[in-house]
Amino acid sequence: MSISNMWSSRSFAQKADVENTDLFNGIYIPQEYRKRILRHLILNYSSNINGMQPALFLAIQGHRGEGKTFMLKTLCESFNIEMEYLSGSDLCGSNEGDSKEKIKRKYEAACVKLAKTKKLSVIVIDDFHLSIASDLGENVSKTTNSQVLIGYLMNLADSPYLFNVRIPIIILGNNFKNMYPALIRNGRMDFFTWTPNLDEKVNIVYFMFKKFYPEIKYEDIRRLVSNYPNKYIAFFKDVIQDMFFSNCDLMVKEFEQRQGNIRLDEINELVREFIKVDNNISYEHLSNMAASRNLIKEDNFE
Repeated sequence: MSISNMWSSRSFAQKADVENTDLFNGIYIPQEYRKRILRHLILNYSSNINGMQPALFLAIQGHRGEGKTFMLKTLCESFNIEMEYLSGSDLCGSNEGDSKEKIKRKYEAACVKLAKTKKLSVIVIDDFHLSIASDLGENVSKTTNSQVLIGYLMNLADSPYLFNVRIPIIILGNNFKNMYPALIRNGRMDFFTWTPNLDEKVNIVYFMFKKFYPEIKYEDIRRLVSNYPNKYIAFFKDVIQDMFFSNCDLMVKEFEQRQGNIRLDEINELVREFIKVDNNISYEHLSNMAASRNLIKEDNFE
């Protein structure tokens, strides 16, 4: 798909229950989130915007579990944009300069590929707030590695062109308040805080459920999400998984009865036999599954 057609109605769907829904591979992606990302990509790919140079980095911050990463991956897949992925933990190394070299190699390889093939790509760094590029406080030692990395990222933001192309970089994290000020100044990095409102969250969760339960009722999902206003999107994804695997106890019992007399190629048959989708999901069942999931204290795992 060409850049000029990114805003086309190919992925625009009219639903009886959800109006003006934008779907990408069956995933609902709110317009605000989508446009901030696509605008950043388009401006960075452009070679002529009247002498203006957009920020190379787009920082998307928001609470964990609100869909930042999976919606970005879905957008890239939908528009055939190759995503070069790094995690915050990748930006580390035992030797001075290791962190810089990792992202430098990634950036240079992406530029070479874009210059040769013209195929669009983007570098995504997840959990950047936990990387050595963040100031994590006085109790966390500052390493030469982090200083070298910060210096490289600042220089890259100021001089991003290589082989007459530049690769946009999107960083994701929960909170970027501890980012080094020199890196986040105007012109180097743009910021976007992702906090979905109720309608956006309901639509995202509805289409998550619909992928596995096509007959799910929109009004039931809206009621469910409204009853858990402080829960994040990941919570409802866990509810879907709990429902999907609700017959696992029977599957495990069958496995035990066979006393190890089962081959790898028989495992799929066993799973298909006991894990089946029931399209007749009542709100009562939804509510009970959510209540059970809510009993799990997430704070115990943080």
